[in-house]
Amino acid sequence: MLECKTYRFLGHYVGDPQDYRTPAEVEEHRRDDPLPRFASYLQAAGMLTVAEQRQIEKTAEEEAAEALAFAIASPEPDPAELTEHITRPFNPL
Repeated sequence: MLECKTYRFLGHYVGDPQDYRTPAEVEEHRRDDPLPRFASYLQAAGMLTVAEQRQIEKTAEEEAAEALAFAIASPEPDPAELTEHITRPFNPL
């Protein structure tokens, strides 16, 4: 089993004042962010250069931009397909 926990660095919406957390809390989570920590580990082990890391990040950003463009250009799904691929019937009650 793999448990993955995340932390939202940005607010829940544009303009969110984020009164529910302190800047110190956000900074603490930024220091503990596993992606930069793992990149640092790989660099210290000689398994990743800064240039390779930048290229990986650039490629990921390009792929995300392509996926977003595809999603925006795609037609809205048919509401009749809303419950497809759900393993059990949804019961809101």
